[in-house]
Amino acid sequence: MAQTASEQAAGYGWSLAVINSNPELKSLFAQATASGPGGNWSADAFVARVRDTSWFKTHSDTNRQAIILQKADPATYKARVAQGAAQASSMAASMGATMSAQQLNVIGADTVAFNWNADQIKQHMTAFVSADKSGNYTGSAATAQYQYKQLGEAYGVAVSPAQMGQFVRDSVLGHTNQASVQQWMIAQAQSRYPALASRLASGETVKQIADPYIQSYAKTLELNPNTIGVTDKLVQGALAGKDAKGQPATQSVWSSSRLFARTRAT
Repeated sequence: MAQTASEQAAGYGWSLAVINSNPELKSLFAQATASGPGGNWSADAFVARVRDTSWFKTHSDTNRQAIILQKADPATYKARVAQGAAQASSMAASMGATMSAQQLNVIGADTVAFNWNADQIKQHMTAFVSADKSGNYTGSAATAQYQYKQLGEAYGVAVSPAQMGQFVRDSVLGHTNQASVQQWMIAQAQSRYPALASRLASGETVKQIADPYIQSYAKTLELNPNTIGVTDKLVQGALAGKDAKGQPATQSVWSSSRLFARTRAT
């Protein structure tokens, strides 16, 4: 009794569904099972010829196994993809990635196809970590954003949305942290306030250095000091002034208070 195509494929250790899913494999199978001269290959001969195909050479072993599973056992394949998508969904919520169900399914399929571990999944999901219309992040990305905003305020450094996004995504991946971003902030502040460079290098922040000016400013103008930031125009003038020779220098608190008083008078 002649074997069916499915039985012949099974004899080679393959699923007919897998063979028929690729033109190159399908053609090779037709040659192997042809009657007459040149046909009726052994299983070893078929496997050897498969290894010479472009399909085999351009897919990793993990990828080939995923394709075989998808065609030979679709139920198990779908279950594994769903498992990968569920893992990605949980990670998305934690890290602050906004993804659609379709995008999560793609990650799930790629997890099966490439056997990604948790770090690799996170790496590919980082592109979906983005701020909402108000510029705010969620999850661990929000925590990083808050920390870096606080540092920006402490050092009087304005961080662009693009730079903040880079900091946040690098933090989610573990490629940067608060300490390294703080060093970046210090360098930016030293460039902006050259007269404060040595004090910043010693561990003070611009906000700490500016506090006496802010207190004087608030007292003179009868304001709440908590409403006055480092980037206030008058505070900036006190911190980023120049001496008689045109060199970077801070004003004294006393001279600054006189300026604040004149501002109040006007």
